[in-house]
Amino acid sequence: METTAEINRVDIEMAPGSTGIFSMLSGYGFFIEAPAGISVNALLQKKLGLDAGYIEKHIQTILHDGKPVDDIDGWKIKEDSTIALSAALPGLFGAAFRRGGKFAALRPREMPAESGRHPENDAITITVKLFNLSARELGPQLLQNGIQMSAETFLSLWKNILKLDRGKSLNVLLNGNKIDPHTLAESIRPVNVLLSVLTH
Repeated sequence: METTAEINRVDIEMAPGSTGIFSMLSGYGFFIEAPAGISVNALLQKKLGLDAGYIEKHIQTILHDGKPVDDIDGWKIKEDSTIALSAALPGLFGAAFRRGGKFAALRPREMPAESGRHPENDAITITVKLFNLSARELGPQLLQNGIQMSAETFLSLWKNILKLDRGKSLNVLLNGNKIDPHTLAESIRPVNVLLSVLTH
């Protein structure tokens, strides 16, 4: 993962109550650095800052590289993998993939992921994706702290943010310098983006 000197640092200030940007985060992957062999539960609590009660009540579906995860303590995350988090999904698919759901027999058998090629004291990079309610509820705190994503992902997200900003209320800084939101995309270098969103 790039250092802050090697990335595009984008800071967005917006008016309180402009919450639509947080739901825009749904489905867009961002990067987290974590110790090799970390469990899903430890990732959620130590790296995303979620408490056990929130995880139990609100994170109903967890997919690791497309595989449903029930045992969040025993399931280890490997390098360059993707964790998708969601509230309850609708329909039979949602019921089948819900953690510990009674329809789990309808889905592929759970196959534990290996911890990867790295010693446990090494750092690995993981992609996290939030969907539906998870994005709306977790987005504000994550974006306030700053999340890192690829330039390609950011530019796709940015197009949708601009469509949402009909009141043109966004105040945008690129690497500490104020920039016109509509020219931001032209100035993004092809390296990762560190995106932070604050209300003012």
